[in-house]
Parts: sequence; C-alpha cells; structure tokens
Amino acid sequence: MRKTICIILGMVMILSILTSCGSAESQLVGTWGDEYVEITFFEDGTYTESRGRLGSGFVRTYSISGDKLRVGDELYDYTIRGGELRLTKDGNTGTLKKK
Repeated sequence: MRKTICIILGMVMILSILTSCGSAESQLVGTWGDEYVEITFFEDGTYTESRGRLGSGFVRTYSISGDKLRVGDELYDYTIRGGELRLTKDGNTGTLKKK
C-alpha cells in the first residue's frame, strides 16, 4: 500500500514540474520591452511592436524552433530567464523585460 502511494505521489510531482515549466511559446506570450521598444507576443503566433511615440506597428508573425526565435524576417538566438528575454544576433545581445 505504501509503495503504491509513493509511486502515485512521485508521478504527481513529476507532472506538476512538467506542467509548470510551460512550452517555449507560452513563456514568450505577453509584453516585453525596454526604454525604446515594446513587443507583445500573442498565442496565435503573431506580435505587435511599439516604438516610443511612433505608436503601434503592424501585426507580424513569429515562430520558435529550438533555441531560435524568428521575429518577422529576423532570426535570433533567445533565452527566457527570470522575467528577461535575451535576443542575440551576430554577437549582439539585447534584453527585454517582461511587463
């Protein structure tokens, strides 16, 4: 009986950990920005971009493949950690914070 309970509790813990991590897409969804730009990623694979007083930009598409993020025509290496989205291209890295 105890062995069965331990197995069930172990499975529940593993499932909890897996579901709390979320997919790369779900971690990206939301608004990210810095003092120059604000980007909002939506669940349907689209995003909008605002730059200061210029207002909202066009709705464009994004996609994720492994550690690569394609935003419009640009391809970036990316990481999400601690509320920060780091985008790297050609050795240059930019950081956007979750809003």
